[in-house]
Amino acid sequence: MVKKWSFLFKWYKLHTVEQIDMYISVEIPNISEDPDSYSLVSEFMMHADGDSFPIYRRRNDGSFVEKSGVKLDNRHVVAYNKDLLKRYQGHINVEWCNQAGSIKYLFKYINKGPDRATLAVIQSNNESATDKSVDEIKEYPAVVRLPFHLPGQQQVIYDPDNDIDNILDKPSVASSMFTSWLECNEIYKQARDLTYVEFPTKDACYALGLLDDDKEYIEAIKEASHSATGYYLRSLFSMMLISDSLGRPKFVWENTWEYLSDEILYNQRRRLKSPDLSLTDHQLKNLTLFEIESFLLRNNSTLKNFTGMPYPDFDCVSSSNNRLIAEELSYDITSLQNKFQTLIVSLTNEKRGVFEDVMAAIEDNKGGVFFVYGYGGTGKTFLWKTLSTAIRSKGQIVLTVASSGIASLLLTGGRTTHSRFGIPLNLTENSICSINRDSDASKLLKQTSLIIWDEAPMVHKHAFEALDHTLRDVLSFGNVSNSHIPFGGKVIVFGGDFRQILPVVSNGSKQEIVNASLSSSYIYGQIAKF
Repeated sequence: MVKKWSFLFKWYKLHTVEQIDMYISVEIPNISEDPDSYSLVSEFMMHADGDSFPIYRRRNDGSFVEKSGVKLDNRHVVAYNKDLLKRYQGHINVEWCNQAGSIKYLFKYINKGPDRATLAVIQSNNESATDKSVDEIKEYPAVVRLPFHLPGQQQVIYDPDNDIDNILDKPSVASSMFTSWLECNEIYKQARDLTYVEFPTKDACYALGLLDDDKEYIEAIKEASHSATGYYLRSLFSMMLISDSLGRPKFVWENTWEYLSDEILYNQRRRLKSPDLSLTDHQLKNLTLFEIESFLLRNNSTLKNFTGMPYPDFDCVSSSNNRLIAEELSYDITSLQNKFQTLIVSLTNEKRGVFEDVMAAIEDNKGGVFFVYGYGGTGKTFLWKTLSTAIRSKGQIVLTVASSGIASLLLTGGRTTHSRFGIPLNLTENSICSINRDSDASKLLKQTSLIIWDEAPMVHKHAFEALDHTLRDVLSFGNVSNSHIPFGGKVIVFGGDFRQILPVVSNGSKQEIVNASLSSSYIYGQIAKF
């Protein structure tokens, strides 16, 4: 009789946390009790990002390991088995596979290959050309629209349901911007030698009580907001503008825009079919101004007629109506800002240098292409997380992509490169991505501040060149100089290790495989390497 054994038997499974702690540890060993384990964990198992799929025991016992000037405690230990670590003396990540995500994570490392070391000597260039600012014309002859009317014939806005006697008793009805200006000239002789633009600031006049401060209009909008819809409030504000009732339209706008923007977010969520959509204050203001401008245009007017009133940024409005852009801006900015403060302090000096160079390129808005070398476990994913969190916390867009589906799962908002950019499957040196200039994808790329491409060496060089051709074409519309800059002036960070998986060339020789890699592309010479 043959007895069958199976690891699926219940006595081979770990049922309690105590049993798991016997085989898996994420804590720094005591240096006095077990110096060998302490040395091995310090050398192989410390990671800037120590998060694991299961939640292991990580006691705050004061133990730490210092790496490149950064103190790493038990929160930064990668899960390991002490016996395996001592036997093989290398980076061995041991996880309790209790969910699909951890299995995918481990499966990715099967193809990573052995650890290797590389040395690159790069000549630095610290010389920088001085950028001399050229002053533009700072002042133009200002023109202020001063509405005039016959005595007692100024326009007054009121709700048809209001009592007429109460309306006539309001002080603002008896005066207007024009009559207040006349009164000022009557009282102050020096005012008669000034144009209206040269008058003392309006704030001074308001403080002296010479001009109406529009507070009753602000209160009217706030009171109406308790029962009226956002559409009604925007119509009311527009009518106030058209009738020249407001002495300081910008002042009224700044104090009421939150009421005027009511229902804007709800309408956008319905329009884009995105219930979790969030909008920044800048986007809300633009969409509200767009609706006000639409109302004014239907009544033969425009926001440009009213001094100081902001004008909608139609590019921003168009972006807010773009589903792809809306998805990339739907992150909780406050939460990301708090998360970034935690991530940035955990960067090593080397990774912080890369982070600062990439962020500087984004701030300069002149483009830049970078490549970060590193085998599995060196903290590339943590660097990607820090960069993407920093940019998204500012309300900007970063596209995180990877050459394989499994690698993309480790990136927040990650997609495969072929899915995101529409890269053809059958590539040639003349290939381009399936992105039209007027498409939503094109508008998304224009709004993007950074592209992060992980596991880049796995892809054929023609894929990078196809994206380069496409971005130069898409981003040159309106700015021809972008057609002469790598990737149209977008900042791109590649990551990976050429010593591991290279592009697949069917029946190809070693030379053909090397020739198909990114290092053989015309783009490679324009990349800053770390």
